[in-house]
Amino acid sequence: MIRHRIHATAATGLAAGCLLVGASVAQAATLIPTDVIPNPRAGALEFGSSTWQLSGGAASKLKSGGVALKGLGSGDDGTDVKGSKIEFEAAADDKTLDPSTKQLPAMDPTTMKGTMVLLNGLSIKGRSHTVKLTSITLQPGLEKKVVAKLGSKLVELGSLKGGSAKFSHVAQGDLTGAALSLSASGAKKLNAAVGGSGFKSGSFAKVSAQVINRELPIESGTATLTLDPSLLQTLQSVGADITPTPPATRNGNQVTIPLTAGAFDPEDLTGRMVLNGKVTVGQPGVSVDLFGWTVIVTKSQKDLYAQINDAVAAPLASIDVSTLQAGTNADGTFYGTGGKLTLSKVAAQVLTSQFHVAASAGSVLGTVDIAGKLNGRQ
Repeated sequence: MIRHRIHATAATGLAAGCLLVGASVAQAATLIPTDVIPNPRAGALEFGSSTWQLSGGAASKLKSGGVALKGLGSGDDGTDVKGSKIEFEAAADDKTLDPSTKQLPAMDPTTMKGTMVLLNGLSIKGRSHTVKLTSITLQPGLEKKVVAKLGSKLVELGSLKGGSAKFSHVAQGDLTGAALSLSASGAKKLNAAVGGSGFKSGSFAKVSAQVINRELPIESGTATLTLDPSLLQTLQSVGADITPTPPATRNGNQVTIPLTAGAFDPEDLTGRMVLNGKVTVGQPGVSVDLFGWTVIVTKSQKDLYAQINDAVAAPLASIDVSTLQAGTNADGTFYGTGGKLTLSKVAAQVLTSQFHVAASAGSVLGTVDIAGKLNGRQ
């Protein structure tokens, strides 16, 4: 990450305010920038599934160890076990969380990098006990750990490695040829839960996965903030102004920042975006550099973050999407117009304490328009 500076005269008050307010927001929010930046095109699933083909060695070991697998659930969401093939459906709602992080799972269909939680799971019958394996969570391309609930306990089963990703179009992706390996610890815990020795560390199954996302993956674009005239006049009345550094630009009361990646659902108005551009708010002797912009919009969270240094990202504004119009143009590009931004508590505190501007949380910052190029064929 490119290092930016906060001038000494503003640093102490701003950093303290952001740490205090940002910490409370981070605890309450579903996502923070560090969750979004590594995987900005990821989004919630509309549909997902995963197929496991047990290796010959694993299938033989289970049989000789007296272990039988049975799918849980029924209907479209049920898990099917057909010989050595297991077919899972994946969670596609806003209530199923990653059991490790307690966050909503999200997958980038262009790279098949992300997290998916499999529905229902398996009933595992051994020589002396039967146990349920549920909330099975795959993380292709990320930490590669496979975790699940064994009974009521969260356990790490092993790792998922390799595989080839294929992006079809719109928001559909496929992963093929990934390898699921059980760790020594995972195999031991499975055997202890059912009684016996049917599970062995090492190669367990070939894994494929398919997803169709709600959010459309965005390759690049711009976000244009039209500043509220009264706010801009108030800043200028105390000798302060807003100055972008290229590639960010300003034209009158409009500031445009390049959009480097994102994903957005024009129907449910949810998504994430990462933008790259420095904007300085300053007056003689006092200035603050804002960079590393991140937009996070879920059903419960609607935040615009910016870095104020390499360690601290502060929520600067809330995004009202009730006024946002979003969709795709005839040429397949993405648009979002008319989203309203209002100042957060930390932004209002900074304007008041550092620039002596009368500002309050909830006052209008401006409106934002997004133009984006979508990944793949639309």
